Amino acid sequence: MQTQKRFENLKKIKILRKHLFPDALIEAGLTTEQIVLTQEGCDAIVSQVEQRVGKEGGVRGIKNCIKAVIDKIGLLIRTNEKEQEALQLSFSLDTATLPVPITANVVAELYKNDGSPQSWTGMFL
Repeated sequence: MQTQKRFENLKKIKILRKHLFPDALIEAGLTTEQIVLTQEGCDAIVSQVEQRVGKEGGVRGIKNCIKAVIDKIGLLIRTNEKEQEALQLSFSLDTATLPVPITANVVAELYKNDGSPQSWTGMFL
């Protein structure tokens, strides 16, 4: 059973790296010079999606997760500290050095739903 789960996770990670991550970057108008996806980040994304929506979350859940993470990083890259304060963001990340690596800590910080209203979310609807 453990081998089956590991195989399914490897398939999801392959789809994430080959399709979902590049598509999300293009959609956000960003490049791999600004954001890179680490193996640790891939594992964290698959794990977070399984925790939130269960094993059935699959590729759609992973797509939503990577999109949310990249959109938030993009927002942080494109705004200064004063603008971020005005937006009342509930998340933060050091984006001073590019490329920003998507790690387990980044996924944990940016893929959370604390229920607070965010003024920036309307930008992505």
